[in-house]
Amino acid sequence: MIHCRVRLARIGACLIAGAVVTWGVAWCCAMPRRQSRTAVAAAASDACIMEVGGRFVRVMTLREGVGATTYTLMHSAGFSEDYATARAHGEQSRAAEWLKGAGALVPIPRALRGLVDFGPERWDYNVQTAGWPVECLRQGRVSVRTPSGPQTIDVYTMEITWRGRTYRLPREPLLPGFALNTAFYAIAALGVVEALAFARRRTRAHRGRCEACGYDRGGIAAAAACPECGAAQ
Repeated sequence: MIHCRVRLARIGACLIAGAVVTWGVAWCCAMPRRQSRTAVAAAASDACIMEVGGRFVRVMTLREGVGATTYTLMHSAGFSEDYATARAHGEQSRAAEWLKGAGALVPIPRALRGLVDFGPERWDYNVQTAGWPVECLRQGRVSVRTPSGPQTIDVYTMEITWRGRTYRLPREPLLPGFALNTAFYAIAALGVVEALAFARRRTRAHRGRCEACGYDRGGIAAAAACPECGAAQ
């Protein structure tokens, strides 16, 4: 019974540690990095069209090295309506031409589902997802053009100031990825803990002590239970 409780406590501690490490790794992946002009140009040339919240938007995807991706969604009410009309009349090629070749309508990825809706006006939406081995947190910044002027809004974002610099870090979990990363790090931590516990038990047994509590078993039969904790040897 005692061994069962100890093992459950270890598993619980490793799950908590896995969640903490998942957040930490995702925040490290989300740190600002310089992007080459070639990478940005390639992302622009590979832009596609997605249907987000009933509106057609142009989407550029930029990989930021290991563990981070930035999606740039550009919405214009005029284009969304024109593209929808062109598709309805079988004129997708005309819409693709208008969009400079980026006419492929692709399914929306999980990272962009459930975004905040900013209405039919013109807006640009930068969404960053971060995490390793699976991207599991996201943050966004929206530039909305309204009749009263442009506005910038941060969503799913946490700001941390350190040494005079302010960092924007993601705070909204993408649940499937977050669960996978937590399990990954928890299993790794549990493996280390179990390996250390096994080494400690072998060392105690080699020194003639109880494997469970370390009590000196000198003069006690090998098959007898430990008089200190009652653990069978």
